[in-house]
Formats: sequence, C-alpha cells, structure tokens
Amino acid sequence: MQPNSSNTGNNYNTVQIKRIHNEIVSPTANTHSQPEINFTKPLLKKPKHETKANENKCKIMNTDFFLPVKDLIEAHSPPFVLTYDELTDLFSNLLGANNQILLAQDYTNDLSGLNYMIEEIQPALEDRILKSRCTKFRKKLKRHLDGIATDSESDTSQDPNNY
Repeated sequence: MQPNSSNTGNNYNTVQIKRIHNEIVSPTANTHSQPEINFTKPLLKKPKHETKANENKCKIMNTDFFLPVKDLIEAHSPPFVLTYDELTDLFSNLLGANNQILLAQDYTNDLSGLNYMIEEIQPALEDRILKSRCTKFRKKLKRHLDGIATDSESDTSQDPNNY
C-alpha cells in the first residue's frame, strides 16, 4: 500500500537526485569586509584565602602553641606519662598519621594516662585549633580504651571458672 501523495506532499514514485556539493556549502565569508573585534584578556583573579587544612597544619606544627602548658606539664605531681618535648613531638607527628593509636603507643604504653594528661592540659591551651585536635585525639583514645575494656569483659564472661 502506497501513501497518498496528496496528503504527504512527496512523490514516492520519482527518484530524487542528490544535491551537489556547491549547493550544500555556504559561501565563504569575506573576512576583510568585517571589522576585527579585539577581545580583552580576562583578568587573573587573586587566589582566595589559604585552605583551612593548610592553616591547621601550620598551627599544629608550631610548638609555641604548647607553651602555655609547659609549666603545667613540668610541675604536675605525679609526673605525666609524657614530657613537654614528647607531647609536642607526638602532636606534630599525629597530623596526617594513618593510625594515631599506634603512633601514640610508640611514645607510651599507658594510653589511659595519656588520655588523662590531655584532659588536664586542654583547658590551659589557648589555641582553638589545637584544642580541637586534642578533643578529636581524646575521642579516638577513649574509643580504643573502651574497646579494650569491652574485649576484656567478654573474655572474663566466657571463662568457666568465673562466677
């Protein structure tokens, strides 16, 4: 069945000839007749403030931020698990460390004592970013210590001699 040519407007019985290349291509534009447009170069924007991560890194690496607690650490009785120099070294190495708990265990095996030490010196710190780093590290220590405590409780509950 062939479509009605009056409805579609096309004659399907005739073969159409392909158009020649000259009919398809638009004529070349005369570039000399149009005025040349000079675009202004885009202005270079000034970089915004340094990223916060870079600021944190610089501040944490600076040991002067621990100076307010130096006397507190040295005068504490009984002595803390870390000295002032060990604490500053620990915090400078904690930044970017994959496993902060293992790094802390390189400095001391008494992680609960380290947690207590950070808890005591944190209010005396003046730098807000350093206080934040102390809080984050204390939370990791607490989770680790709580995990050890629950593991030891489950071990004793499975002991048949334990009543």
